[in-house]
Amino acid sequence: TTSRKPLFSIIGPSWPFRGGIAKYTTRTAQELYMREQIAKFITPNRQYPTWLYPGTSDIDKLACPQLSWTISNFSYYEPWTWHRVITEIENSETDCVLVPYWSGFHLPFLSYLFNRLKKPIFTVIHNFKDHETKPMVSFFSEKILRKSSGFFHHNPDYNALPFFESRKDRVFFHPLPAFKANLMDKLEARTRLGIPQNKTYFLFFGLIRPYKGLETLLEALKTRPNTEEIGLLVAGEPWTDSEILLKKIERLPKNLFKLIRLQWIPEEDAPIWFSATDAVILPYLKASSSAIAAQALAYGKPILGTQTGSLKEVVQHNVNGLLCEPNSPEQLNTILTSFLDPQIRKRLTVKTDHNDFFSWESYTEALNNLANSSYQSLRTEEWN
Repeated sequence: TTSRKPLFSIIGPSWPFRGGIAKYTTRTAQELYMREQIAKFITPNRQYPTWLYPGTSDIDKLACPQLSWTISNFSYYEPWTWHRVITEIENSETDCVLVPYWSGFHLPFLSYLFNRLKKPIFTVIHNFKDHETKPMVSFFSEKILRKSSGFFHHNPDYNALPFFESRKDRVFFHPLPAFKANLMDKLEARTRLGIPQNKTYFLFFGLIRPYKGLETLLEALKTRPNTEEIGLLVAGEPWTDSEILLKKIERLPKNLFKLIRLQWIPEEDAPIWFSATDAVILPYLKASSSAIAAQALAYGKPILGTQTGSLKEVVQHNVNGLLCEPNSPEQLNTILTSFLDPQIRKRLTVKTDHNDFFSWESYTEALNNLANSSYQSLRTEEWN
């Protein structure tokens, strides 16, 4: 037998789409490409019908690099294009296929792949269940996903779910690795945003959805002393009623400095916001994986978050951040106050050279281990 690494094909979003899934799928493809372990990277030319997408647009041409070797030949919601994906992969040297899963909307496409592709398919689970999911979607997701040859996920809580517990021989966990970030000078970043220099800022960044707990944060801030020298930065597109959100923000103490930008923040502007802040705040009610947490660590910013999902894994309490129980304005207030202590704040300065466990090297190695252990019985060659 020949000894070699498995050759992957990836099917998932990339340029010109925005969002964490597109960024991480693209980076995974790049990492495997550098290791000469990619056969095909097949990307959709359309992700969602306009009427279904809650945001303004799913396009940001700076969010992902445009890779010359991608094949963009199908749409998730146009079944007549799906056979092209099968043809591309079956006519390649692919050993196994990686497909990200994060929304019930993609289940029909996944079902088609599982039934038609003659290659092992590994599902990269970003969200096992949609954050605001319906019971019927959960039922079908389990029914369809069980056909997967193996599972790769970023949330330690998933290991205890009955679905994964019963398949633990082919389930791998690894936190999302951080991207390299270009930190700006803090004074310059604050000048660019037009905010006072002499405050302690907390940044809530990214898509605003109910599970991310912004309302819990606003409840906590309502009870803060009116004279305090802190500032709140909120930058992201709401997938909820922004009018209700703005009314809650208006009820915050008058002297609390607020910069609220309720819109999609282009990739090129993200460094300004992260560089201007002192800490990133993630008051999630529940979480699977958090690309924002990985982003915060990449910028060397402490995280104030909740003990849920992958946050428990990437945030070491009292080392690179502070954690409290989810959905508790009182406890959130306590960690906000703790962070204002100069000694605690100094200790929480994050090292930007991350633990190897969160590196892209260990991430791709874990993918190789998944391929080896999950599909051993159907391999035609011995893989390393």
